[in-house]
Amino acid sequence: MGWFNKIEARSVRRDGSERTPRRPQTELRAIRKSGKGDTAAHGFLWLLSQTASGRIALFLGQIVLARLLSPEDFGTIGLTYTITTIIGYLTTSGIGDVLVQRSRHFYIWAWPGFLIDIALASIGGGLVLALAPLGARLYATPEISGLAQVMAVAMPLGALSTIPLTALRVSLNFRLLAAIGTVEIVAAQILSVLLAWYGMGAYSFVVPMPVVAVIKAVWLWVFIRPRLPRTRPRRAWFNLVRRGCWIWGFRLLIGLVSQGDYFVLGLLSSRQEVGFYFFAFRLSAQPLQALALNLSSVMFPVLVNSRSRPEEQSQVALKASQVFAVAIFFVACLQTAIVAPILHLLFYDRWNGSILLSQILSIGLSFDAVCWVAGALVNARGEFRLNFVVMLFAAPCFFGLVGLGALLGQALGVAIGVAIYYAVLGPSYVYIAIRDTSTISVLRLYVLPLTLAGLAVGGSYETTHFLFDKNLVAPQIVSVVVLASTFYAGLLRLCIPGAFFAFKTQAAWVLSKLRR
Repeated sequence: MGWFNKIEARSVRRDGSERTPRRPQTELRAIRKSGKGDTAAHGFLWLLSQTASGRIALFLGQIVLARLLSPEDFGTIGLTYTITTIIGYLTTSGIGDVLVQRSRHFYIWAWPGFLIDIALASIGGGLVLALAPLGARLYATPEISGLAQVMAVAMPLGALSTIPLTALRVSLNFRLLAAIGTVEIVAAQILSVLLAWYGMGAYSFVVPMPVVAVIKAVWLWVFIRPRLPRTRPRRAWFNLVRRGCWIWGFRLLIGLVSQGDYFVLGLLSSRQEVGFYFFAFRLSAQPLQALALNLSSVMFPVLVNSRSRPEEQSQVALKASQVFAVAIFFVACLQTAIVAPILHLLFYDRWNGSILLSQILSIGLSFDAVCWVAGALVNARGEFRLNFVVMLFAAPCFFGLVGLGALLGQALGVAIGVAIYYAVLGPSYVYIAIRDTSTISVLRLYVLPLTLAGLAVGGSYETTHFLFDKNLVAPQIVSVVVLASTFYAGLLRLCIPGAFFAFKTQAAWVLSKLRR
């Protein structure tokens, strides 16, 4: 019997209809022990603590790759992603989210979901193989064709892991999810660095993808082994396709937006300019997206369990957003303050073209990260159509801002356009998603934490430059981090005591775990 079969009893009648399943035992224990709020907080802390090592490895890997590879190599892989990522979103079914939203009937939906996901990923790989030569000619970069072909092989291999990972999400096993993600990141970074060391250039980014995907899929199916009864009820197929269409449309638009800045910049600027922007975006986005993805992964199944109580759902999402905004804006402001000394310390003047871009993007992307909790709420309600409609209006605005920015200021103009886009879209999406909130509450969600974080980090930055010589880069970085954390904690205690005590409570919980 597989691991997932041990945590959820399931049965199917001979005619394909379902009996009422038991709720996963892991979920029941978590709910009985601490309630929804504590389950979300503890799950987020598990994910955050477990993935911290993976994110550190990712950051260190990017730093090493930045020393071994040139800005042109980063620009080449960035242009390749404009082809593979958009096609990947085009052929992504969104089945995982539908299965989590229908978690009580997971065993009915899993088999058709598995087949749909594999079929679409295979189609996506075929499209990448067919369009790779066209992309190479469009950007006048022959290397793109080979890079895209390697990534095309990885697409169906990656889809093999969807159902086992969804089974873990349904069972609220955040600890194992985080551990799997950490190992995957560390393995990919080690392989990338080794390949770059041996002179593989831009191929260092893509060759690890199919290798890691195969190992991950084999491990998940051997040890998780989610049961896939092949009853194939017609209703399951129909609902998966119907709900998946809205997710598919939404993710397609997200894919166009996520690669639109590289695409426009690649058409109007040099590969070096694209490389500076690509490196700056990855440097600023990785910590923020790691936090947002972890919290969203925790909140989605927790909010699904409250879907019969919509008012409670909205309140839980709003409180989680308030606490998360306090953390995310501090991280963004801290990145803005220390990115220049870090890049100077590691690379001297080699990546100076990425400093200002990273500072602008750090603040802009923080607005996007805060609204990920609202996105989890919309998905938990099954309102996938709402996401599609919002992005249908937002995507043209994004390309308008990015296109204008590229014409006026190349990479710098694109960074400013992206920051403006997310600064407007983030609060607007939160207001639309959390229906029972007011405009003042949404503005307070963003303005107050950003102001306090800016004061704490800005004051610490000025104090550090007054105390230390400008050549002492490492002490400056440490001093900014320590002073900013202290000042920010004091400001939170005075201005947002609820968030302060929430962090204090969870810190005490972590310390109690560490003592054991």
